[in-house]
Amino acid sequence: MSLEKGESIPEEGDIKEVNGVTYRYEQSGYTIREYYAHSTPGKGPGPGWDTRGGLLDDERSLKKFGRTFSVDEVYGQSPLPDTPHYVWRPVEEN
Repeated sequence: MSLEKGESIPEEGDIKEVNGVTYRYEQSGYTIREYYAHSTPGKGPGPGWDTRGGLLDDERSLKKFGRTFSVDEVYGQSPLPDTPHYVWRPVEEN
């Protein structure tokens, strides 16, 4: 699998506009492991705990994370990476 022609993996600080709304790519405050965890110390369940299976969609994972995930990482004993999880957040206009 690869990205479509002209498409690149977003980097922190990237800006995009969708339907007149401007978004910035930034850290979510979670690591990938915490975001998809059922229980995170001090934070409870991560926001993506019930969508963890989506990590097995290679095309989506390549676009969002620049890599794919194994079944063992997603559901098994091998932990997900402890690297920052990024999201597109609306840029507030002042």
